[in-house]
Amino acid sequence: MQALGRKGLLDRSIVIVTADHGEAFGEHGRMLHTSTPYEETIHVPLVVRFPPRFGRLPARWSGIVELRDLVPTICDALGLGCRVNAERSLLRLVRSGAGDGRVARAWTSDGNGVALGALTDGHKLVMDSRAHRLELYELSRDPGEERDLSFVRCALARRLARRLQGNRQEAALATASHPVADDIRRKLRALGYTR
Repeated sequence: MQALGRKGLLDRSIVIVTADHGEAFGEHGRMLHTSTPYEETIHVPLVVRFPPRFGRLPARWSGIVELRDLVPTICDALGLGCRVNAERSLLRLVRSGAGDGRVARAWTSDGNGVALGALTDGHKLVMDSRAHRLELYELSRDPGEERDLSFVRCALARRLARRLQGNRQEAALATASHPVADDIRRKLRALGYTR
């Protein structure tokens, strides 16, 4: 930020700080980051600083966002046409205050090919589609996802599961097998993305 300021670029720059994933260190019986949609791996920081020309924006926004919202946000901010979900621009959402009802989906696959999904709308559903198992958590009261409410709130868990399964294309992309060149496979393995 200081370097951008010294060069006179700070007031013309959009600064974004985020991460692609967190890490599991034994929570929920998992390690690393490739096999779980629990909060320790999918809840990442997102800080966006817009230049002053964008007007007064809130310092914090409590709405649900996904990293895939960044491309539409950047396109919107730069006045570019966006082919990918232009309505997901965070700039538009923050300005309109229309963040209620948004959900976030996370798909992953563990070493056994079990697809897991998570949906958040105040509650978090974790679904193991192979084992046909649902877990439900109320994140505001249980941020560590330790108290499964799926047996107590069965109807809500089933409703969220139907909503999560509604996006089959996303699920198919998460579990599809695509050929990968050997050199790319070695690099991904070195980074911990494959086994």
